[in-house]
Amino acid sequence: MTISYHDYKEDFYHAFLAGIFAGAGYVVQSNKEHGEGRSDIVVLDSRNGRVAVFEAKYLRILGHL
Repeated sequence: MTISYHDYKEDFYHAFLAGIFAGAGYVVQSNKEHGEGRSDIVVLDSRNGRVAVFEAKYLRILGHL
């Protein structure tokens, strides 16, 4: 699992989510190309046959912290 330059402002959230799921024993794929795009995080639960796909987004609201 790696964090790439594609994660610019989302890197903290990306690493946090990837670390939580990897630490819980799930298989985590990071920035792997799927179809026509690239998913930030794909979590594979092979035991129960489930998959979760996460996209981290950064939004800066002007005038707020």
